Amino acid sequence: MSIFFLLLKKEFLLELRGKETIAVFIGNILLITCIVGAGVSSAFLDPEMTRRIFPMLLWIVFLFSATLSSIRGNEQELEGKAFEALLLAGVSPVAIYLAKLIAAIALLFTGLVLTVASLSVLLNVNVLSIVQPLIFSALGIVFGYASLSTVTIAIAGTSRLRGVLLSLILLPLLFPLFFAAVEITAIIVERGSIEISSPWLSLMVAADTIYFFAGLNLYGYLLRE
Repeated sequence: MSIFFLLLKKEFLLELRGKETIAVFIGNILLITCIVGAGVSSAFLDPEMTRRIFPMLLWIVFLFSATLSSIRGNEQELEGKAFEALLLAGVSPVAIYLAKLIAAIALLFTGLVLTVASLSVLLNVNVLSIVQPLIFSALGIVFGYASLSTVTIAIAGTSRLRGVLLSLILLPLLFPLFFAAVEITAIIVERGSIEISSPWLSLMVAADTIYFFAGLNLYGYLLRE
């Protein structure tokens, strides 16, 4: 357990000291949000239509911002052969995966909060009344994204075209989770809450489970390869 906490500390220290991933992520969010906000404003959409397309725009902005930034998380360790050192020291790949997963969830959720805040302001959509159900559903979606992206980064990280390769691998696999995210958010925006029996929540949980256990089982093999 102490090794796991050391790994977790290492992940957060890398992010806080390097700041590359954080800076790129926040920069992408603000840039894409401003572009989307300007596009919607120039289309002269009425408030009701803007509110309806808000969930789709929210997850598109988050998805592309996170994917464009995610590859930075492993670059330092790949260049410094840190993974090889950890494996030679006998550290479990599962512990490495879980530490990276928790660090990714923290970063992604912070970015998602920024995305919701900035996009809601630019599009003039009130989300204050639905913060609680939005947060709970967002945690599930971020967990699924982080579970899958941690694995796909390990696949694409050794390629010279890793930025392009990551998008080609990650985005198609995220389709079920993306559809669930849009539908769940649309229901919450429309009704103020969502029922536990919703099929979209079931789809989200199923996707999260598949991505997580796939990551646990494949991550060690990918590191060794």
